[in-house]
Amino acid sequence: MKIKNLLKLLVLVGLVATSCKKKSEPTTKDLLTAHIWIGVNLNYTVSSIVFADAQLVDTDSTAVEFTRDNIAIFYTRDVNTGLLTERNRQNYTLSADNKKIEVSSTEGLLTPEIQASLLAVGITIPTSINIEKITATELILKGSLQQNISIPQLPIPIALTANYTWTYKK
Repeated sequence: MKIKNLLKLLVLVGLVATSCKKKSEPTTKDLLTAHIWIGVNLNYTVSSIVFADAQLVDTDSTAVEFTRDNIAIFYTRDVNTGLLTERNRQNYTLSADNKKIEVSSTEGLLTPEIQASLLAVGITIPTSINIEKITATELILKGSLQQNISIPQLPIPIALTANYTWTYKK
């Protein structure tokens, strides 16, 4: 009889102990893959010896989905209806420290218009992008680049520095 009571007590203590465990916090991958991320804006600064520019560009016509099996799907988004059209599908990796996303290419990350204007002057966006912030409802990606570009009116390449931040929402 004492053994039965002791077993009941142990089971009861075990149930209480397991029910009191805190839920674990979601991982970066859990947050990243929880839903499709809708573009909010691209904030960038660009400078060279010839010019400087800073802009905040609406990117609500873009969206990205990161799947658990490491596929990034880039979409064009109709801002009036919310309808998504797939533009590009590619592999991605999350760094071991969960602070960077590496994509195969940046095609699809930008609107077609921005992508075309960058390509026209030879600017290549790096494929490794820092995760500045990630929550259940907000994703902020940040990067920078330094490279030489060719401008048709100038005989020599120009050094260019750019910093950029992409903001997404749920």
